[in-house]
Amino acid sequence: MLYLKIAWGIVVNLAATILVFSMFTFAHTSFETAVMSSLILIYVAVTGGTSAFAAFMGKKWIVDTRRYIALARAQGVNTEIEVEALKEDEASAADGQTLMMINGIFNLVIALIAVWHLVRLL
Repeated sequence: MLYLKIAWGIVVNLAATILVFSMFTFAHTSFETAVMSSLILIYVAVTGGTSAFAAFMGKKWIVDTRRYIALARAQGVNTEIEVEALKEDEASAADGQTLMMINGIFNLVIALIAVWHLVRLL
């Protein structure tokens, strides 16, 4: 299932990259190019920041769950359900980290395309 998620992430990001290239073919004036480049850079900043925040919060959730399990065990509470949920969260975080790296690489490419078009205007 992970390979399907990775393949889908690559296909979606390739489509986004092709869309960015095609957007610049329709920009005829320097103003249109500057506006499109700016909007694309804002998009990359928002999506990159959001995915980084989600990744950090996922790691914080895992750390907090480990602390809860340690405290609950110290008090003699049964933590079988929490341990199982922690294993699932850790596996999910590993999958999410791979997808975040794929998105990050494509966002970098898209940002470089936008910056290149801005630099060409100078």
